[in-house]
This record gives sequence, structure tokens and C-alpha cells, in this order.
Amino acid sequence: MWSYGVQVVEPAFTGGLRRAALQQAWAQYRQYADAYRGSILSAFQDVEDGLSQTRLYDRQTKQQYEAVSAALRTQRMTMALYTGGLTNYLDVVVAQQAALTARIAAVQAQTSAASGHCAADPRPGWQLDAAEPADNEADRPDPSLAI
Repeated sequence: MWSYGVQVVEPAFTGGLRRAALQQAWAQYRQYADAYRGSILSAFQDVEDGLSQTRLYDRQTKQQYEAVSAALRTQRMTMALYTGGLTNYLDVVVAQQAALTARIAAVQAQTSAASGHCAADPRPGWQLDAAEPADNEADRPDPSLAI
């Protein structure tokens, strides 16, 4: 009978310890849920940034190739005018220079697009040590044990 009385009176003497522990557990749960939500939103932001960057690079590359096409047309027309005797060779050289400059700009745009895709670290938070252990035979599995 005394044991029942102790069980009934025990929560009164804990001084709200159980309620505080419950509140602490809920606070910790909310903290973890908010951290998870933040990491998910960060991942979505990274994907959206990557898609926007890809669209930008595609647009720049297309514009550069259009510029190359226009410069090559100009070069062909200038050469035709020179061949017909209607212009001097300086105009041909300037057109060729413009065509080569446009080609170089197109290659640079394509290179920056390719390096931009690779610039983001696919494994954020991972660090590769500079002095990784060398591949030695002791770490390799025994081929005779293969199934």
C-alpha cells in the first residue's frame, strides 16, 4: 500500500523534470527538422543555380556561334569583293581578323561553360587529403577468395 502512495506522490516531487525533459526533446526535434529543411532548401538552390548557369552558358555559346557565322559571311563577301577588284586587301585582312577573333571568343565561351559545369564541388563538405595512402597490395582483396 505504501508503494502505491509513493508512485502517486513521486510526480509531485520531481518538480516538473519530466515536463522539462519533454520540452527539451521537442525543441531538439524542431532543431533537427529545421536543419534538415535548411539542407534540402540549400540543395534545391544549388540545383536551380546550376540550371540557370547552364541556360546562361547555352545562350552565350549560341550568340558566339552566330557571331562566328556572321564574321565568316563577312569574310567570304570581302574576299569576293577583293577577287572582283572592288576592294583592297586590307579589308580582307580585317575581315579575317574579325572572323578569327569571333572563333576565339566562341572557343573561350565554350571552355568557360565546360569549366563552369565542373567548378562546383560535387561532394560539398568532403576533403581529400593531399597525402592519401598509396595503393599497396596488403589492402587488396585476395583473388582466390572471389566467388
